[in-house]
Amino acid sequence: FRDAINDINIQYSKLGATVWIPLPAGAQPAPGTDGELAVINIDTGEVTYFFSNQVPYSTGIYAKNATEIYVATTGGASTGIWLYNLVSLEKTRLTSTGLPTSVDVMTGGKLLVADMYQGIMAYDLGTGTYETLYYDSYYIWVARQAPNGLIYANYFGGLELYSYNLVTEEFNLVADLSEYGGLTNFVIAPDGLQDQDLDTLLDSEDNCPSVPNSGQEDTDQDNVGDACDSSIDQDEDHWNNSLDN
Repeated sequence: FRDAINDINIQYSKLGATVWIPLPAGAQPAPGTDGELAVINIDTGEVTYFFSNQVPYSTGIYAKNATEIYVATTGGASTGIWLYNLVSLEKTRLTSTGLPTSVDVMTGGKLLVADMYQGIMAYDLGTGTYETLYYDSYYIWVARQAPNGLIYANYFGGLELYSYNLVTEEFNLVADLSEYGGLTNFVIAPDGLQDQDLDTLLDSEDNCPSVPNSGQEDTDQDNVGDACDSSIDQDEDHWNNSLDN
């Protein structure tokens, strides 16, 4: 998905089916039930559980670095923001206030937090205090900051995506995602990791980045796929694609 107005690539996770899973990602046990949060080593398959049976509602995760992650938990005794070390398995509780559902790192070194009843917040790691950036008491679910400074957010259910401008304080609808069934989580896609046509090939490796062509057919071997190459006669009627009606 692309926010063409603000020139930002956004990748989303559809309800019931994950489309793309980079870090930061979200883990959400069923509402009203206990859950477990786990770290899986993709090389060895080893599973390490933490916050076992202490996450009754929602968990948001952000990778601080290769060995540490920030964890936002909502509901029960574990509610708050945590710093978790993947090597030592040590958990450090940063705050126990609010009902945070996602955590991210924003410009200035603060944590960007979505809170179910407080809206979009900034948590200062130095002072241990919250600042309200955009107040909304109705289930802001995920908030992420893009490189251009805009903050993107969705509500519980994820039927719409919004952008928030910290300078102008404008909160605008970016996209109606109801046709996808809503989104549970999203990230700002880093340069080089976009797949705008969703054909499972990264744009940097795709010979037709804007037209789905997972087979990568290239009849004239000019590194432009047949699906978007205007210099070939794809239907073999003796007219090049660019001249063919």
